[in-house]
Amino acid sequence: MSLIIDTKKPIHKPIEVTLDKKKYTVKTIDRDVLNKIEDLARKALKGQQDAAYAQLELIFGKHAALDALDIRVVNDVLNYVTTEIFKAEKITSPEKKVPGPGVKS
Repeated sequence: MSLIIDTKKPIHKPIEVTLDKKKYTVKTIDRDVLNKIEDLARKALKGQQDAAYAQLELIFGKHAALDALDIRVVNDVLNYVTTEIFKAEKITSPEKKVPGPGVKS
């Protein structure tokens, strides 16, 4: 048995945040981007609050509306996105579901 993933087809639902009726979608986060986000998070914890806005830019791209957010809202968005990244659900496919152990069919 093996795991086969086609990285050209998304297997996870996109993470989206709606602010004042405008939807922002999280961009692809690879290792380099993740390292930059983590570095900025450390800077934000040391009091460089502008680093939190820089994290948003890495996650969503440059948007003037995001730069204008209250820092508390920025923190809420960053917490939400971080939580969603690590609990992301896979897109359900039409493949047949096999019952787990102990489940009677």
